[in-house]
Amino acid sequence: MSKKLPRCDSCGRLFRLDRYNKSRQKNCTYPDCVRARKQLRQREWHARRRASDIEFRISENARCAEANRHRRAAAKARAETMKRAEAVAEETQSWLAMQSDVLTGLVAQLADTVDPLRLEEVKRAYADRGRRLSAGRPLSEPAPAQPVFLDVTRHPLQAESGVLLDTRSPPSRQ
Repeated sequence: MSKKLPRCDSCGRLFRLDRYNKSRQKNCTYPDCVRARKQLRQREWHARRRASDIEFRISENARCAEANRHRRAAAKARAETMKRAEAVAEETQSWLAMQSDVLTGLVAQLADTVDPLRLEEVKRAYADRGRRLSAGRPLSEPAPAQPVFLDVTRHPLQAESGVLLDTRSPPSRQ
């Protein structure tokens, strides 16, 4: 006949008794059960000591009060830090919005256009060029087309169409 295996008080698993501790072992050797058993043992010791030793109780009350003060001060500091971080984030957002407007104006000036579609196209081309430069990749494509201000004349319909007309003569073939 085989012996009946005991169940762990913590997890309920069946386990083999340690041969040196058969009469007292109540828990298995899984790390979670060992940790739970240790916490229970320490909690019981602490409760017995608080109940029997007045000086220990007074010193523990003072230690707990100091720990609570420290915890509350740290929570207050975290809350203030979060408020400051939110304020900085709000300021940064407004600054970035203004910078976006400035960037749009600058690109419009460089491209000499007020057409929103053309402006977005030029901004995308510049952004792509910047990403490639930042990544250290060579620029295989030329820079976004910019108007040649000296050789390009404005057509009366240019304000409506947003298209620059090149009136230069074609290069001569020799």
